Amino acid sequence: AALKYSSARCRSDRVLVGEAVRRAGYTVQFASDELRRDEQIAGLAVQQNGRALQNLDPLLRNNRNIVRLAIRHVNALQYASSELRDDEAILVEAVEYDGHSFQFASLARKECKQTVLAVVQRDGLAFQFASELLRNDRDIVLAAVQTSPFVLQFAPHSFRSDREIMLAAVKVYGSTLEFADAPLRADRALVMEAVGTHGYALQFASKELRADREIAWTAIDKFHGLAYRWVHQYLRCYFELALHALCNIGVLTHKRWQGVTKDLTPWERQLTLALFPSMAGHETIAKLMERETNEHEYKVHTLSVFHRFARHEDTPTISEFIGALATPQSLIGKRDLKAFEEETLAL
Repeated sequence: AALKYSSARCRSDRVLVGEAVRRAGYTVQFASDELRRDEQIAGLAVQQNGRALQNLDPLLRNNRNIVRLAIRHVNALQYASSELRDDEAILVEAVEYDGHSFQFASLARKECKQTVLAVVQRDGLAFQFASELLRNDRDIVLAAVQTSPFVLQFAPHSFRSDREIMLAAVKVYGSTLEFADAPLRADRALVMEAVGTHGYALQFASKELRADREIAWTAIDKFHGLAYRWVHQYLRCYFELALHALCNIGVLTHKRWQGVTKDLTPWERQLTLALFPSMAGHETIAKLMERETNEHEYKVHTLSVFHRFARHEDTPTISEFIGALATPQSLIGKRDLKAFEEETLAL
């Protein structure tokens, strides 16, 4: 900034100006006319700040080497010459750094299928700046969703019922299932693909598929158990699914766990506290876990207590629940452990 208040002699000093633009590219606007036409000084300026391109001599704004350095920065392409904004190679390179750069392309390039296909293959975000005709082109849409699936929001609604396009989108990011038409949200293979990449997608599946145990289990695996909140009520009676979800939730921070519990039933909240004493801070549970030599046996014991309480209408206090957990298994009833587990999980 000091260059702005310097004398004409300083503004013409190559070494001084070079050091100034190396530190802050925009200061090239205060350099002498001669130095603003200097390719080396210009290169230093746009390397530091691509927007400095706007302060250069028009000849340098049409210089491929200078512009290629500038477009590594967001929004710099808009200051390039109209000739270079019509250059496919320059556009493709600019989009590789930022898909939004395509908004500065010439109208002719936005209407050229070859150019649009090339840029969306680098960054699908460029799709939104293509001509309306090409935004209706299936080849363009299919290519765009494979690099940036959320561009579906800029595509015609008719593509949301195109299975191949939606499948390509959910393979990249499962939550784009949100944009699919109802029949595709009920497509088991497509939904399985979606929750397999991001369990968050479960909330956008049809009611029938949210009641599919395999899909629910996969979603829970892929979203740290948080997807359990979108599991259909029909599955909430399968306690092994609740156990699986809550074990996944246990790897989260306490803050995130608190955000999940508001969506759980009282029984599921109690089970979470029982499984993760560090969250509850209860020594009784910690000692109980230390006492158990078999982790599997402890989980079945916890599950059984969970189920006994779930049969009652009144929500037990945490003390009551902990007390039940601390009860020796012999008091619950002597029976074969595996048989008891099968009986409990079948309910």
